[in-house]
Amino acid sequence: MAKKRLLIADQIITTLFYAVFCILILSLFLLKDPRVWRTLLVCGISFFAVSAFRHFYNAPRPYETDPTIKPPKPQCKKGHAFPSRHVFCAFLITSVTTIFCPPGGLLLFFPAVFLAWMRVRLHYHSAKDVVCGAILGIFCAAVGFCLF
Repeated sequence: MAKKRLLIADQIITTLFYAVFCILILSLFLLKDPRVWRTLLVCGISFFAVSAFRHFYNAPRPYETDPTIKPPKPQCKKGHAFPSRHVFCAFLITSVTTIFCPPGGLLLFFPAVFLAWMRVRLHYHSAKDVVCGAILGIFCAAVGFCLF
């Protein structure tokens, strides 16, 4: 039962981050803020780069390497565990939001950390996967906004 609640919370928090990103982009667009294009470019390139790296690195998931661990869901994918893309996106969106609205970014930090904890607890990822995902998300936002 606790596992089912964590799976639901994982979906809700993931949806929250994508909704926040859509609201941020829409707000910047409606305000005619020229940084909307920088935001889309930084996030798009970062997402593509992390996705490509995960594809080629193809790290196994915890339930693949430890036979005592059951997958969180029956149809769980194999490989592509490092870094956690869910956590990467959560911290990228949190960091970008912080640039535009520091209080909002601070509020998003807590669900981002909770998402990272859940991804490990549900055995989608190892602690290394989520820590690296978080660091990469913050790094990509910082470097992306300095370069562009």
